Amino acid sequence: MRKFSFRLFPERFGLFPLMWLLYLILPTYGLFHAPPFYKGVGLFLLLLFVIAYRQVYWGGRYFPYWLGCMLGIILFFGLFYASEFIMMGFFPANFIAWYRGRKFFTWYGMFVAVVFFIVGYDFMTNGFTFIKNYFLYLVVMLVMPVAFKSLNEKEEQLKAANEKIEELVKQQERHRIARDLHDTLGHSFSFITLKSQLIERFIEKDPKRAKEEIKEIEQTSRRALQQVREIISNMKVTTVDEAIAEAKQMLKIAGISFTVDVDTVDFIPKLHQNVLSLCIKEAVTNVVKHSRATACELTLRLEKGSVQVQVSDNGIGFSRKSWTGNGLNGIQERLRFLDGEMHIHSDKGTTLIFTLPIIEKATSVNH
Repeated sequence: MRKFSFRLFPERFGLFPLMWLLYLILPTYGLFHAPPFYKGVGLFLLLLFVIAYRQVYWGGRYFPYWLGCMLGIILFFGLFYASEFIMMGFFPANFIAWYRGRKFFTWYGMFVAVVFFIVGYDFMTNGFTFIKNYFLYLVVMLVMPVAFKSLNEKEEQLKAANEKIEELVKQQERHRIARDLHDTLGHSFSFITLKSQLIERFIEKDPKRAKEEIKEIEQTSRRALQQVREIISNMKVTTVDEAIAEAKQMLKIAGISFTVDVDTVDFIPKLHQNVLSLCIKEAVTNVVKHSRATACELTLRLEKGSVQVQVSDNGIGFSRKSWTGNGLNGIQERLRFLDGEMHIHSDKGTTLIFTLPIIEKATSVNH
C-alpha cells in the first residue's frame, strides 16, 4: 500500500495550531507597511516561519533544523525590522519543551540568547522603553519552555503509571488462569496418569478390567475438556473489535489516518480473537513508533477455514534484521500457538499478514 494524505497538522492537536497562527496577523500587517524591499524579504521569511512552524509539529529527524530556522528568523526580524517581532518567540517556546535532558538545556540556552540579544540591542539604541512596555511578556515567554517541559514530564509519568497498572492487571489475570488450571486440571491429569499405569498392569492379565479403566479415562478427559471450556469462557479476552477501537485511538493521537475494512468477527472463537487482537495491537504500535507513516490500513477477511488480518502502512519499511526489535517474533509465537502464520512485505511501506486456521477442533473448545 502506498497512500498519501496531506494534513496541515497532526489530528491530535485539533485546532490549537491554527489558532496560534492568528498571532501572526500583527507581524504580517507591519510587514505590509514596510518599504518594498523589506516587505518582500519580510513576507518571504514570514512564510518560511509558518512552514517551519507546521513542520515542527510533525517531529522527525528534521525537527531541530526547523526549530533553529524559527529562532533564526525571529533574531533577524528583531535586529533588522523591529524589536516587537520578539513576540514571535512564543511559537518556538512550546516546542523547546519537547526536548529532554541536555538537549532541552541546550535549546533553551539558545532561545534565551536570542531573546537577550534582541532586548540588549534595543536597549543600546532606545534605552528602557521596550523593556518597560514588554517586561511581563518577556518573563512569560522565558518561563514557558520550563513550564511546558514540567507538564509534559507529568503527562509521561501518568502514562507510564497507567501502563504499569495495565500490566499488573494482565499479570493478575495470568495468575488467576494458572491457578484455575492447576486446581481444576491437576487432579484430572493425576487421575489419568494413575489409571494409565493400572491399564498397563491389567492389559494382559485382565483385559475386561483394562477396558473399564479406559472408559474411566475417557470420562475424565471429557470432564477435563469441559473444565478447559469453562476456564476459556471466563477469560478476560480482548476482542478484535476492541483492539481495532484501541488502534484507531492510538493512530489518531499519532496523527496517522486509519482505514478499516473488516468482515463480521462474531464467528471467530474467543481464543483466536484474543491472539489476533494482541497481534493487531503490536502491529499498530510498530506503525506509530517506527514507520513514520501518514496512513495505516487494516483489513480482516474470513475465508473458508481461516481468518486473515492485514495491517499496512505507507512508512519507511524495515529490514529483516530489525524483526526482534519490532516485536515481530512475539507476534509469530502467538500465531504459532494456534497453528497460524505471519507474512511480511516491507519496502515502500510495510504489510503484515496474519493467518489463523479456524477448524472444528479449535472451535469446539470455545463454544
